[in-house]
Amino acid sequence: MVIDLHVVAPADGGAIEALLGACARAGLDGVCLLGSNDVPPVAEARVAPGADRLALFFGVEIATDRGRLVWIPREL
Repeated sequence: MVIDLHVVAPADGGAIEALLGACARAGLDGVCLLGSNDVPPVAEARVAPGADRLALFFGVEIATDRGRLVWIPREL
């Protein structure tokens, strides 16, 4: 299984469909969608066309003064 663990989700929910389609065409089995200092658009991602072909994980990328911290909770 090939999973990209660092895909920053676009703020525009409509762009999620294109992003997930590109991930599937690239041969990925799953992606971890990260929101930038916020929760990614989970609901939109789960119902987007093509989402059923990918294992979806969600997290938050938090900017700090020493770099970025990626947090992937067990459940959102």
